[in-house]
Amino acid sequence: MRKIKGNKMYLFSLCIATLAVFSGCGGSSSGGSDEPVSELYIKSAVYDNNRTATVADDTLYLYFNMSVDFEALLADKNVSDFFSVDGNGTIDSASVVDYNDTLFHRMKISLGSASEVFEIDNAQVSLVASALSGIDVSSYKTPVHIYRPMPKTGQSISYIDYDDGFYQKGITRNYTDNGDGTVKDNVTGLVWEQEDDGVLYDWNSSKEHCLGLSKGSLTWRIPSIEELIYLMDRGKASPAIDDLFTNVKSAYWSGDDYLLSSEDDAWTLNSALGNTNDPDKNLAYNVRCVSAQESNGTNEVTYLRDATKQIVLDTSTNLIWQDDVTTIGDANKKSWSEAITVCKDLTLDGKTDWRLPNLNELNSITDKTKASPAMNATFVNNDSRHYWTSTTDEANTSKAWYSYFGCGCNDVQDKAITYNVRCVR
Repeated sequence: MRKIKGNKMYLFSLCIATLAVFSGCGGSSSGGSDEPVSELYIKSAVYDNNRTATVADDTLYLYFNMSVDFEALLADKNVSDFFSVDGNGTIDSASVVDYNDTLFHRMKISLGSASEVFEIDNAQVSLVASALSGIDVSSYKTPVHIYRPMPKTGQSISYIDYDDGFYQKGITRNYTDNGDGTVKDNVTGLVWEQEDDGVLYDWNSSKEHCLGLSKGSLTWRIPSIEELIYLMDRGKASPAIDDLFTNVKSAYWSGDDYLLSSEDDAWTLNSALGNTNDPDKNLAYNVRCVSAQESNGTNEVTYLRDATKQIVLDTSTNLIWQDDVTTIGDANKKSWSEAITVCKDLTLDGKTDWRLPNLNELNSITDKTKASPAMNATFVNNDSRHYWTSTTDEANTSKAWYSYFGCGCNDVQDKAITYNVRCVR
């Protein structure tokens, strides 16, 4: 059990099975009772601690399975009256509510200073039926999961209007040199080896090496491929990583199997360019270990889909994704610059602020535990296709990054090539 305090992780995601016009929910759920059929319940919730030590600037987002007149209910009650938390974590009576019925029935709770942060792997949240008079309420208890922070790619140069360098979406990268051979990523909370040992390992030996590592009084493990991807700085090349990391080698093992071919392959990351590969586990590569005491929860993903609006919300990142038929099919393939324009001009769900996702964002909806497609089934229009990102290849600016949803892998291609497009907002 890990309690969040100080530089605690920023968001938590709670997930239950999905009903009504919504479909699918990534990850698994468990609780103290059977999943509801028709009662009111919390479909998903996200806790944002705003990357600070105080709870007074934290926000809790709750998504319900149906419309509720909370304005009337709050006329004679405090928001804290409506929710019960098993384990650590509270919503105090001074918390302020903003309810948006058109966005997946979302309640935004700005927490008061007397609230308490949640314990990872411990807290469960449910509705208090007695406070919701006249409403059929489920007693389902929703487990709390940790969120994956979304760092900026690092690309600060704009090569065309509305690309990655134009928007620079995400949290600004920020590292701390701990002075003991370790570096803390203040966006994800992960602690990394500042310099690997320079030894080449096969896959199994690399995992054993990290588990046996003694550095900085921390517990170590081999990183996931997602953690390695978010460590890359797309504003750099050879190596594509912050200068705090020294003596960088060409390729690093992850602890994840590569599922598209066979169990004999595993994911690696090329640190010179930042692209992913899938070599045989018996080959020899370097490994940069990561502290196991904190995790960015890359497998804790929750999705909600609105079938009428043809959009998907990732509650773990608060990104909303296009999911209509124009995202698939050869007829909808575009060059990179055309893809930028398609998203800029898109009107969907009455919104016009769509854009082409950057590499970190598009990679976030790949699911490397699946193949063909490597994507959560909540996306109805999913396919094993190449999709453009808005991120240019820093080493060769005539190319841009794409994600291939056959395997969930990332690489670069000439911007004149036509790939599919999935917009985000």
